[in-house]
Amino acid sequence: MAKDFSTARNEFPDLRGLAHKPPTDYHCGKRCQRSSQLIRKIIKTGQPAEAERAWWDEDEWEEGRRRARGADWRDNEDGTSNSHNSLLMRNTGTSRHILGMTVAVECDDENGEFNSGGYSLCTTCRAVRHLPSIYFPRVINELICSQKACLRGEGKCIQRVMPMKVLRNIGTRECARWQMSQIDVRTCCDCMLNPSSPLVTYL
Repeated sequence: MAKDFSTARNEFPDLRGLAHKPPTDYHCGKRCQRSSQLIRKIIKTGQPAEAERAWWDEDEWEEGRRRARGADWRDNEDGTSNSHNSLLMRNTGTSRHILGMTVAVECDDENGEFNSGGYSLCTTCRAVRHLPSIYFPRVINELICSQKACLRGEGKCIQRVMPMKVLRNIGTRECARWQMSQIDVRTCCDCMLNPSSPLVTYL
């Protein structure tokens, strides 16, 4: 933390060029599907009354409750459309490029239209990332790109990130030894035109 603007200008890294390479498609198995359904329910409606454990510690859930929660995870309980749920599922899961599990909570309309009447070149999803148990904090809010192309293929959506310091346990669960570590947090999405696009002439 800088004590004034002058110190921040000289010591803080330049984040303008930081970009997260588009990840491979997410993989979301049965456990991920159960967890993501509960996470969205908690974030949108509050903590379920029957939950006695933290939602990220699924190993401690009772087997009966686990089956009940995972039985109909694809149902549109909140009245959302099938296309919106499909977009959520496409952006939920694990990827070899991303530490932890990503859960898309709410995504923009695929057409890029906002309630304000404007349009976004790259649609995004509001997401939470669940880090492995050796990290603290375990849950991070992010804004992720929900598609790879923009402007009907004339450009590509680039994920922007910023570094964030977290704690990593290099000891054991019983005797923790916390060490400072750094991860990239996804913050926004930019549309970058292809050099050969005719739209470049309008820049």
